[in-house]
Amino acid sequence: MSAEIGSLLTRLAAVGIRLHVEAEDRLRYRAPKGAMTPELAAEIKRYRPALIAHLAATNDATDSIAPLPDAPHYALSQAQWRLWVLMQMQRESTAYNVPLHLEFTGPLDPNRVEAAFSAIVQRHEALRTNFVTIDDEPRQVVHPPGPLQLVTTDLSDQPDALAQAREFARAQTAQPFDLATESLLRLRLLRLSPDHHVLLLTLHHIVVDGTSCGILLREFSQLYTASADRGAAPLPPLPLQYRDFAAWQNARLHHPALVAQSNYWRNQFQGEIPVLDLPADYPRPAVLTHRGRELTFEIDEETTSALNRFCRQGGATLFMGLLAAVKLLLHRYSGQTDLIVGSPIAGRTHEALQDQVGFYINTLALRTAIDPQGNAQQLLSAIRATVTGAFDHQDYPFDFLVNELDLARDQSRSPLFDVMVTLQNQDETGAQIADIEVSSFLEPSNTSKVDLTFYFKPRGDRLQAAVEYNADIYAPDRIERMVGHLQTLIRSLTAASTDSVSRLAIMSVAEHEQILRASLPTAPTAPSADTLVSRFEAQATRSPDRVALSGSQHPDVTYRELNERADLLGRQLLAKGVGPDQPVGLLLERSAELIVAILGILKTGGAYLPIDPIYPNERIKFILEDAAARVVVTQSELAQRLIGLATEQLLIDATPDDAGDLPEASCAATPTDAAYIIYTS
Repeated sequence: MSAEIGSLLTRLAAVGIRLHVEAEDRLRYRAPKGAMTPELAAEIKRYRPALIAHLAATNDATDSIAPLPDAPHYALSQAQWRLWVLMQMQRESTAYNVPLHLEFTGPLDPNRVEAAFSAIVQRHEALRTNFVTIDDEPRQVVHPPGPLQLVTTDLSDQPDALAQAREFARAQTAQPFDLATESLLRLRLLRLSPDHHVLLLTLHHIVVDGTSCGILLREFSQLYTASADRGAAPLPPLPLQYRDFAAWQNARLHHPALVAQSNYWRNQFQGEIPVLDLPADYPRPAVLTHRGRELTFEIDEETTSALNRFCRQGGATLFMGLLAAVKLLLHRYSGQTDLIVGSPIAGRTHEALQDQVGFYINTLALRTAIDPQGNAQQLLSAIRATVTGAFDHQDYPFDFLVNELDLARDQSRSPLFDVMVTLQNQDETGAQIADIEVSSFLEPSNTSKVDLTFYFKPRGDRLQAAVEYNADIYAPDRIERMVGHLQTLIRSLTAASTDSVSRLAIMSVAEHEQILRASLPTAPTAPSADTLVSRFEAQATRSPDRVALSGSQHPDVTYRELNERADLLGRQLLAKGVGPDQPVGLLLERSAELIVAILGILKTGGAYLPIDPIYPNERIKFILEDAAARVVVTQSELAQRLIGLATEQLLIDATPDDAGDLPEASCAATPTDAAYIIYTS
């Protein structure tokens, strides 16, 4: 395949355009609305003979999909197998529930809704499939078609029917599926008023993907409309079902064409596979959670136009430009130059699969080396090479690649990557019914399959976008800052010429000025007369009986008790001549007594001199002599470490002989006194 043909096919695939050859060498295509531009059409026409030859050779090399004979059960596809394994480990997870809820304003007929979905379920075997274990192996069981009963709930007498509908929607989406025993399609119709309905359609990802959702909505519109016209032609029969695809995919894993693709992907992941290390707000859970949140944002018209122009100048697609921006963001956040980001791809390279409902989606793991000294166009060129190579080898199942790489098991992360980027180029016209207004009825996502997913969707001259993030790792304010930095980086990328990407602006002007203001020197203020000791004593006076110290190795200590014990120690030190700025050795284990000793020393105005008991005797001797410490506070079991030293000992665990003879002053500290002296290594 020539470079020109490869580049053209990659650009077509990136915007959702699929080519296929019909009889008599007729070249046909499928494309989302508006995707086929005059420029692309002219380029296809120019390379028409080469495209037909390439597609014909590809079809010969990859074989056709043949229908399977009926059987009690069938094999799973590679993607289904991996998702089935995940669901065995996380049976209560709803991360892979797919909500497809719709709101209808107009004269909706529930009987026609029921009839339309009954026909859809009858038409697509995937929607009447369960996954059971037979001989220790998961298998697909396809149930015979039967009538679908639409559950209807009347909310028209509720004071706030719309709010009640949202509660129903959230509850249905949050209900786990049992893959083995229950239907993987839930359907409920909510009646808010005679001309206002909400349809709750929830499916499991193991039987649908994003393209399937568009097919479902389109066929529902067609079937609902046709049911009013008895003479309307039904949908054409499907030549294949999902079970046929799964068997074909499994059979061709050792086909020479797939072996070549396997070699490509193994080469991509040679050597040590990088693990992304982004700053986080919470410790990463030991087992990956899927509790998510979503932040939506928009890339304005001017920035979108500049980004499209930047991509055209580099011979790249919009997806490649967005991927470059996200990878640059990850590089600037982590400092890492070897980055892997995932991206979904439709996985429907055969024409016969275009109208099928099922889990066909494949995932591309896009690994790129970022050169911090390279400029924006060099970064885009590297991304373009990565994406082009991945698209040329997109038939190889991601799940099979994961198994082949034999990755070290880490339940806290997704395999290979933690971040995904998606550009939605599909034509989302959704359901369309005459005399009825149909709109989406979806709540913001509360799940996250990976740590971060960036979604982009062209909308007119702008880009609608969202970040879905794991709420057990990232806080909302960090994601808000990240989105701001991404938008600034996109503007910087598109405006840059020869600047290295490491120097591109990531902060907005306002954020930059805020940091500058914070770093400016402030006018000096008069020192406070307060000290740590005086503030502690004030707290002890306010809350004498509150617990000040607690721990597993000692009983709780109140503020009154802690203050009294520190007072006693301070008076003992004053009796030994300790005063302001004088060093006092502190040789104690980590315990409540250590806190008592620090406070007691500070009450005298002295400076505590911490000495770790694990130090060798020579080190302890040097520190005490070099600091000229006259007294060292220690405990009985450590006192032998000080034998032979001139420094006087004060045992914190011994009762003074006559506490009545000790000085009465409890605090001689001032704000200007030294607090401590530290000897480092």
